Amino acid sequence: MKDQVESVLADFHPDLIHVFGLECPLSEIIENIDIPSVVHLQGIINPVAISYLPFGFSSETLRKHGVWWRENIFNNGFKYYYNETLRRCKREKQLYKVLKCCTGRTDWDKAVTELYAPQCQYYNVNEILRPDFYSTLPINPRDKIEVLKIASTISETIYKGLDLIVKTAKILNEFDIKFEWRIIGVKANSAYVNLVKHTLGMQISSNVVFEGVKNPQEIIEILDTTDVYVHPSYIDNSPNSVCEAQLLGVPVIATNVGGVSSLITSGETGILVPTNEPHILTSKLIEIKNNFELRKMLSLSGRNAALKRHNCNDIINKIIAIYQNLTNAKA
Repeated sequence: MKDQVESVLADFHPDLIHVFGLECPLSEIIENIDIPSVVHLQGIINPVAISYLPFGFSSETLRKHGVWWRENIFNNGFKYYYNETLRRCKREKQLYKVLKCCTGRTDWDKAVTELYAPQCQYYNVNEILRPDFYSTLPINPRDKIEVLKIASTISETIYKGLDLIVKTAKILNEFDIKFEWRIIGVKANSAYVNLVKHTLGMQISSNVVFEGVKNPQEIIEILDTTDVYVHPSYIDNSPNSVCEAQLLGVPVIATNVGGVSSLITSGETGILVPTNEPHILTSKLIEIKNNFELRKMLSLSGRNAALKRHNCNDIINKIIAIYQNLTNAKA
């Protein structure tokens, strides 16, 4: 791929190169070019590797409870992706050493960049969300809740926190809390769901509904009837799913990991909870269920924060200014 990219550069002669994510294979081009470049930080692999396996999960767990032929014959299952993440950590550190300019948006990605790449010029640039979420009217929190409607959007990746959802659902049932928890992005019969069930030794509550992958309009339809959005991940930079929920005025509870605290001021624009602590998450869900004024405040303040943070014109102007700075410096 590197040769192909170099061929394109020789043919096109770009004034500037913008790469999305150090984890992207194209990022390796920044080592050997004299063209101004900027990397838009997305996930950061070294911290992800540390938090990849939740409590109770191990490399052996992945091999044992994953799909047997994928884990043991074709070597392309959960254990492979975990080992691949570990392998990529070294490469990421090497790229950070030559990184000259990047954009990020959280205190976390800024701190990690300052640690690994003190020579790098860091710019704060927030992300533009999908158009459907800007054009949709915000929800109005319900006055009274009989059945608490919860939603989460996760991928079929170990550290995204399905195990926390399963544990919390169990406690909600123990306290006879009526709820429905819709999981966007995961199918009920997926290998990820089976892995979590076998590793925890638990059945998943019938109140947890797996919706599979949805398009933006389908997600909006789900969030339109949601009382609270929960982000259960063990590590993340700035999950767009949290931002989209805030933009729609859905109260958000999220684990206090990575860059999430740059999106949420706990008790004001959402609620932050520790990772792998289903009791606190359960308590906060019950508090939101029983407190209309809290739901209304979180809905309004979360939406206002998201509207400001994801203002398209401001973001575009920042990016143009960065491009101009880089090309002018080269000239």
